[in-house]
Amino acid sequence: MKNKLLLGLALVVGFTAAAQSPYAPKQKQAAKVPSSFANVSMPFKKSDVYKGGDDEIGFDKYALQSKIVTAQNKNYGGNTVQGYTLKVLDSTYYDLQTNTAIGNRMDWNSQDNAISAVWTLCPIATHPSFPTRGTGYSYGANMGTNWSVSVAREENDRTGWPSILVTSTGKELNIAHNTNQMQLHMISRNGAGGGAWTQSTTTLASTATGGNLWARAVVGGTARKSIHMISLTAPVANSGAIYKGMDGAVLYSRSLDEGATWPILHQDIVGIDSSGYIGWGGDNYAIDARGDTIAIVLGGFDVDVVLMKSTDNGTTWTKKIVHPFPIPKYDSAIKTTDWDNDGTPDTIDSNDGSVAVLLDNAGKAHVWFGNMRVLCTTPGTGNGQGLSYFPYTDGLMYWNEITQGSATMIASCMDVNPSNGQIDIPTGGTPLSIGSYYKGLSSFPNAGIDASGKIFLAYASLAEGTDDGNSKAYRHTFLMRSDDNGATWMQAKDIVDSTWQGSGSSGNFLEGIYCDVLRRVDNNVHLIYQRDGYAGHSLSGANPGDTDPSNKNQINEICYLQVPVNYLFVGNNEIETDLAKSVSIYPNPAHTFTNVSIELTKPEKVNVTILDIVGKEVSSFSRDLLASGILSVNTSAMPAGVYFVRTTVGAQSVTNKLIVE
Repeated sequence: MKNKLLLGLALVVGFTAAAQSPYAPKQKQAAKVPSSFANVSMPFKKSDVYKGGDDEIGFDKYALQSKIVTAQNKNYGGNTVQGYTLKVLDSTYYDLQTNTAIGNRMDWNSQDNAISAVWTLCPIATHPSFPTRGTGYSYGANMGTNWSVSVAREENDRTGWPSILVTSTGKELNIAHNTNQMQLHMISRNGAGGGAWTQSTTTLASTATGGNLWARAVVGGTARKSIHMISLTAPVANSGAIYKGMDGAVLYSRSLDEGATWPILHQDIVGIDSSGYIGWGGDNYAIDARGDTIAIVLGGFDVDVVLMKSTDNGTTWTKKIVHPFPIPKYDSAIKTTDWDNDGTPDTIDSNDGSVAVLLDNAGKAHVWFGNMRVLCTTPGTGNGQGLSYFPYTDGLMYWNEITQGSATMIASCMDVNPSNGQIDIPTGGTPLSIGSYYKGLSSFPNAGIDASGKIFLAYASLAEGTDDGNSKAYRHTFLMRSDDNGATWMQAKDIVDSTWQGSGSSGNFLEGIYCDVLRRVDNNVHLIYQRDGYAGHSLSGANPGDTDPSNKNQINEICYLQVPVNYLFVGNNEIETDLAKSVSIYPNPAHTFTNVSIELTKPEKVNVTILDIVGKEVSSFSRDLLASGILSVNTSAMPAGVYFVRTTVGAQSVTNKLIVE
């Protein structure tokens, strides 16, 4: 993989501040966005999202800004540095782990206190068909202390989008969809962590044209032997057909005996059927279970965010609209977004379809989704017609069943460089200066909960000041926590590791996305995410990979993190020294020397590392400073070029670009 580390020139971008809410953490900054980015829109057709052969599917006016404190983890292989443990579980050339919402890719085995983790795997660079694609699997004994090695896909055919399930007896199941059979593919075995899988493409067979795709499944029931699953009938764009009046219907299935039989199989749920919607998108839904309580949340650019809930193990359901789309049964092929009927199409604050749901210890639902603005001025299905979305929309939205209020923003892009009060992003990216995920800048939420009720939320957000070498800013994964049922949220932290395959390159030069949190949090938050050296993925565009071509046939790593719960700061998390403000580099450009000037409020050990353009360490030194000081760096022997100066104090780090002439 060619890992580019060029920061490049940044365009100053920002936001208008939103009002504080009961859910909002105490924030310091509110950056602003110029009109040149605020109204950037892109045409959107559902068929554009479903690429890769069979199943791939503007900065907003809102923002709440906060300082970033980056974890400085320097080693792989389970080493714990600066508070958390990182382990690379596998590598894959297939880099689209979900179209929209994060799947259930981790589960806990109560029989031996272990974690099972899955992901979509392809070990061979065969873009875009990936014929050897399937489920990658790893087993983390002793709650993720020792992980097995995944060497090949678990199924005997091409599959994708797995959901791992471990019942109370230790039986292990995985449900994905088989793209050759166009049916859901279930594998199972009586003991987790090893042994042969029993394979079936008939147990969950669908009569819908093109079958059912993109399943999400969880274990529920008071005895934890029930399996609850939702999936989507194949849309027309995926060689499917209209199903009971819907182009993509979300159907529900249930097993009461650990997947042996399915008395409810691909059943309509009243409330999310054709009575209110014309169709749902792939992966625009999530599911959770706690005992006999089941929660399903659905969303999408042009539909409501809907919560469906059952308290009788999936027999009956109630509906709650969390965030309404103002035009019922909206179809951009025939109608503009003039929701107030004044003759002018309206830009609508909607959602980006990346939804998440968590049931707390009392069975109350907590819902998250990415904010999105959409607009349709000319109805139709192509050539500039139909729905447009604003890819630079920002804001992670939150709602819970306790207060029953309106969804409120709790996170957004962090202002890493607070001295200018602005969000910095590269210019010149094609077609965008970010990876093309069809999502807002803060999205892909996923959550877990501990026995005391503390909620731990992961999400992906733009990492300010980064550039993958193609004028595209990276997204990083952030983690935050609430100790009071979502009433307030603590400081989010960037948890993307600061190395890449031991090269020494900074985490500022990595994409870290698709985070799934193990629902069960103990003394640690357990999660997996995917990282690579380029923004976006390799399957987006009119032809797969057109929008972010640098991702084609590039390796990606599936990373496991074990983050102590106390690693997330409590309260307002004011830091004594804001490193971004306290460090300056001069002269810059440098000829024979440069100075690292740092202002401290107390004695600290300061580490300075010089990296070249490919991330190789040029030099490194440490100094104990009693207070503010200037550290001189001799650059006379360094070839002319671009370098990076990484200054670290405690758990904080800041990287500055240095030009040597």
